[in-house]
Amino acid sequence: MATTRKRVNVSFTPEELTRVRSQAKRMRLSMSELLRRLSFGYQALIPDDIPFVPVIRQLLETNAEQARLGNQLKQVLDGEDTPFSPATIGQIKTLIAKILETQGPLCQGAATTLTLIRTESRDL
Repeated sequence: MATTRKRVNVSFTPEELTRVRSQAKRMRLSMSELLRRLSFGYQALIPDDIPFVPVIRQLLETNAEQARLGNQLKQVLDGEDTPFSPATIGQIKTLIAKILETQGPLCQGAATTLTLIRTESRDL
């Protein structure tokens, strides 16, 4: 497939090239994308240096835990014919309690993330 992009040669000293590569890696960008963004005046922001990124990562972990608990609940429900045994009902109650426990941090994490994004996006 033909591309409409044009190539530009840029020369760096070995030290400069090392710095550019390091910066691109820290930003999780290709060198081309990093240089493209910088040439158009975008700030060189490192994801881990942005306050809301670690909060989003924690939010994703909490969401994954919620999904794991939901999958366990589905397995319990699909694993036994009705009527459920007292042991199965106990498993269901335990899993639902754990799901409810993770909902609080999930909602709080989402609210915190949204607040941080609104605050930080004004500064970016």
